[in-house]
Amino acid sequence: MKKIILCVSLLFANNLYAKCAIKGFSLYPENPQISLNSLFIVEGYRDSQKTIESFKHKKVFLKSAKGQKVELKLLKILRGQVEQTQAIFKPVKPLSANSTYYFDYEGMTKEDKKEFSKYNSRTGEIFQPYWKTSNKKFNKKINSNLKITFDKFAVAEYGCGHGEHALFKVKNFDNDEIWYKVELKNSKSNKVQTNYLIPYTQDMIRVGHGMCSGYFEFTQGKYMVRFTPMNADGKKIKSTKWIKFNTVDTINRFR
Repeated sequence: MKKIILCVSLLFANNLYAKCAIKGFSLYPENPQISLNSLFIVEGYRDSQKTIESFKHKKVFLKSAKGQKVELKLLKILRGQVEQTQAIFKPVKPLSANSTYYFDYEGMTKEDKKEFSKYNSRTGEIFQPYWKTSNKKFNKKINSNLKITFDKFAVAEYGCGHGEHALFKVKNFDNDEIWYKVELKNSKSNKVQTNYLIPYTQDMIRVGHGMCSGYFEFTQGKYMVRFTPMNADGKKIKSTKWIKFNTVDTINRFR
């Protein structure tokens, strides 16, 4: 569930380098095997941000394969800086062991479910994302010796825009899935942007935005970032110190 689920991805399959889809969702945890006390993150892209915002006024829940519902309490909604918004949820009670759950919300239609569906590129199958619980109350704790260091600031130009990321190397990780609360501060304005990131790979955190969307946007100058690592249950370890870095010249970056 890591990559954004683009509802029109097939339409743009042969021209993805030049166009961005108009909507899409991602669901986390990425790992379908979860504990009985997992948190959940729902991301909305471009037009789908309206759906994320609507969760302030709708009941959201997990529905088991047997039809049982567990309400999800909305903890917060965090709007990113480039066409992406996320909602963080917590079940109001522990989930049942050895059960399969699907994401659902009040008034969800068949068309809405299609927008959350996932495409298996290997089999060509389109299916509804799900999670399976074990009998474990909580996930494995994160290694307290986890280390994060700045690597570089990278910029890439695409067909209809550019992507830019501050890259951070991660060492001493031993969990299948680590979430990061990311606080990015502009050193000049002292404005802080906060969102949660789940890295594509455990050894690298990418803070920024791609061609079409992302949570963090940069101007030329100095920045600081602080990470708070946690597992999918929300169990945190100590936040890092503020890590300083510089961005690339926004005027001459593509010359």
